[in-house]
This record gives sequence, structure tokens and C-alpha cells, in this order.
Amino acid sequence: MRRYTDTLRRCGRDPLHPVSLTTTPPTVRYGWTLLAVLLLGLTVLRLVVRSNLDIDLHYDEAQYAVWSMQPDWGYYSKPPLIAWAIAAARGVCGDSAFCVRLPSAIAFTVTPLLVFALGRELWPYRPSVAWLGAGLFTLAPLTNFYALFMTTDSLLLLCWSAALLVLVRAIRLGGGWWPLLGIALGFGLLAKYTMGIFAVSSVMALWLMPQLRRVLVMPGPWMALFIAVLMFAPNLWWNAVHDFPTWHHTAEIAQIDRAGNGLGGLFEFIGAQIVIFGPLAFAAAAYSVRRGLQAPVAPTDIGPGQAMPIPALRFLVCFAVPFLAIICVQAGLSRAFANWAAPAYVAGSLLAASALLATRLRWLIAAALGTSLLLSALAYGHEALARAAGLNWEGPLHEVRGWSKLGRQVDALAQQHHATLVLDDRKLASEMGFYAGTSGRTLRIWNPTGARQNQFQMTRDLRDLPKRDGAFLVISRRELQPALSAAFAEVTPLPVELSMSSGHRTTPLRVWLARDFSAYR
Repeated sequence: MRRYTDTLRRCGRDPLHPVSLTTTPPTVRYGWTLLAVLLLGLTVLRLVVRSNLDIDLHYDEAQYAVWSMQPDWGYYSKPPLIAWAIAAARGVCGDSAFCVRLPSAIAFTVTPLLVFALGRELWPYRPSVAWLGAGLFTLAPLTNFYALFMTTDSLLLLCWSAALLVLVRAIRLGGGWWPLLGIALGFGLLAKYTMGIFAVSSVMALWLMPQLRRVLVMPGPWMALFIAVLMFAPNLWWNAVHDFPTWHHTAEIAQIDRAGNGLGGLFEFIGAQIVIFGPLAFAAAAYSVRRGLQAPVAPTDIGPGQAMPIPALRFLVCFAVPFLAIICVQAGLSRAFANWAAPAYVAGSLLAASALLATRLRWLIAAALGTSLLLSALAYGHEALARAAGLNWEGPLHEVRGWSKLGRQVDALAQQHHATLVLDDRKLASEMGFYAGTSGRTLRIWNPTGARQNQFQMTRDLRDLPKRDGAFLVISRRELQPALSAAFAEVTPLPVELSMSSGHRTTPLRVWLARDFSAYR
């Protein structure tokens, strides 16, 4: 430790100041390079595995891709960042599932680097904490499973980890780091509204540690808040103009107005957290939380020019526990999906690393990493293992297969009859909007009730079509013949065999050729 401290001082650095790529010794810079190479290699491996799994876009991914074709400040169920990211990727490499998921691959490559950088900031004398923290995050089943898909969580984790790293630098260095924090927060809010919990954690961290309270009366944090709100304001305006659909959807999916499973739902959620982070890593993080809360508070008298000391464990506890606690309460009161607490594991990975290294038990560290790696491998290879065991089991990935084939069939059928595609199901509309070529780009939604429960019903209602004459290809899982006959001048069932994936089974689809839409009856 003394040699490392002396090296930092020879570089003109106070050992408490953040570590920088431009001022650290060559051995530290080589560590960054090695980690980046390892993460790139893992990203390539994930892409190869995903290719071999032969999976199409999940209907949520396909929905985001359809949104990206019409960039806006907001969408029915999500803020706009995910659509913007996909639009940028499609502009670079075209319309393919690979391009839609490219931002996720980039995010899950960069986020562990940010976790590593955060560890180097908080433990400048102990690079092993940063290495192990980045490793635990990278190998976590949550990270590896969601790296297969394009989700809002990939962007949220990137923004959360970036904001946390920038916050540490802003506390210590001030200056231009505070505006950067505001930008990171703004993008985070445009990725997912739960980024707002970062503000709760920040206030808690600054208030619970006396040596950091003075930051609250500085202009920097308020400047960051102003920038974040300014970036988020267009989405607020979009929601206000459209009667706040995203907020209504968020409340609906959380089921905050319905009774939940109580302790059963809470225990189920906690059990899921243990699995998605890794059992040993979760236990180590929990132990580190206890250590952080019991750690003594550093003195508050800081001389001029000295770096602001940040108690690493207690600081990280403030960015892990509140997020997890809020989602646990929601799980008990209504419901919560396992991935909703994902940002807690940015800080949680470093908390777990600190606890594991404190034991000095190499076998325990290896077991923690190995357990997470095994669970991640099972997430990728459960179908192959089932086949090897002689089991005819359709795993959850069955739901994301067959859509590209169905899209080609539907597009060919619509082109054959020169018909406008009409669907009545968000899942089917999302997949066909992406996979059904030009027919999917112009599809319309059958919506006789006038509901506004998804983006398609808001923007693609058949009643809003300017030109109502001509042919329409109507596809549904349900029997719509009577309603169609009342709304169109002519309706003919087509003897076409089409089917869609639905859960663990395949559902047949009904097809009609209709002409001259008048109005819903």
C-alpha cells in the first residue's frame, strides 16, 4: 500500500483523489486495457451464443423497434431513450434483430467498465475490489440473461453506473463534474423513470455522512438537478399532451391499486434476487451492508485543497439498499418483477467484492464467481441440457422463435392481395410491425372499443385511416367475423394456415380479406 501511495504522490496526486487514466501508473492503465479486452471477448461470446439460440425479437423488443421508426419525446409505456438508441443503431447497420439489440450489447460491455472505475475511485489502494466487483457484475445471471435482449434495463444500468461514478468525482473535484452528473441523470430518466430513485440515494448519502453534508449547500448538486429536469421536461410535456399514458401504464404494470401476495410476494421477489445476482454474491453484499452501516464516520474537518473523503461502504449502501427496499415494498403490496431492482447491483457488486476479499478465502471468491457463472450458463443452455437429458421441454425462449417466418408469410399475403394489414393484438402487431416488411410498417389496429392501452391503439387505430376503401388483411387469434361483417362492405375468410408463439405453445391465427371499411359498429 505504501509503494502504491508513493507512486500516486510522484504522479502529483493525493491518494484520496480519484484515479485517472492519464495520471495513474502504467500497471493501472494495463489493468483497464485488460478488462476492456476481456469484456469485448465476452460480448463476442454472448453474440455467438445468441446467434446459436436462433431467437427472434421478443415482442417488447419488436415494439421498441417499431417506435424507433417514428422518433418522438415519449411513447405509451416507456420514455423515449430506448427508441432513440435503436434508431441510431438501425441507422448504422440496418433493420435486423442484431442491430436492434446492438445498444444493449454496448451497454453491457461499458457498464462493467464503469463499475470497475467506481471501485478504483472508492478503493484507490485496492484494485482487487474493482476487479472482483466488475467480475461479479459481469457474471451475474441478471447481466448475462438480459444481455441477450434489448431492454430499458440495459440503458438504465448504463446511466445509473455512469451517474454514480460521476457523483463520486463531483463530490471530490466539483467543477464540471456536476453538469455531467445532470446529463447522466437526464438520460437515465429518459431510459426509465426509476432513475429518480438515484436522487433519493444521493440525498441519503450526503445527509447521513457528516463530512459530505456541506455538498448539499453547494450550487453543484442543484445545477445537476436543474439539468436533469431540463432534459426530462420534453417527456413530461409529451405525457401532458397525451393525457399521461406512460404514467398510467407504469401504475398499471405495478398494480399499485390492487392487493398483492403480501409476504408471499415479498419472499418470492427476494428469492428471485438471490438467483439473479448469485447466492454467494448476494450474501456477501448483505454482509457488507451491515459492515457499512457499522463503519465509523470519518472526521469532518478537511483542510484547503484536500480531497473530500468518501466512506466507500456506507456510500455504496445508500445506492443499493434504498432501491432494493422500495421494490421489496412494492413486491409485498402489489407485485414486482425480478429485474426491477437491477440498479441496486451496481453498488451491490462492489459491496459483495469488499466482503469477499475481507474473508481472504480464495475458494469462497472462486465459488461466488463460479456460482454466478453456472447460473448464467444455465440461462443460456437450459434447452440444450433438457435435450441432452431426453426431455421434450419448451423453455421460455420458445416465445421468441418463429416470428421472422410468420412476418414473411404475412407480408407475402398482404402484398398478394394489395391489402392493408389489420391486427387486434399488441404482441402480434409489435412482431409484424418489424418482421412483416412494408406491410408491417403501415399496419392498422382493429380497436372498436376505442381503448388506448398501447402505442398502436394511440397512433394506428383503423378509424383514423384517411383512405378507407380498398382491401384489408385482418389477422387475429379471435373470431371476428360478425364484427368485421358490420364494419366492412365485404368479408371473406382465407384458408391460410398461420400461427403465432404464445407462451409455451403455438396458437393458430384466423385470416380474413375485407374490403371498404366504413366504421366500427
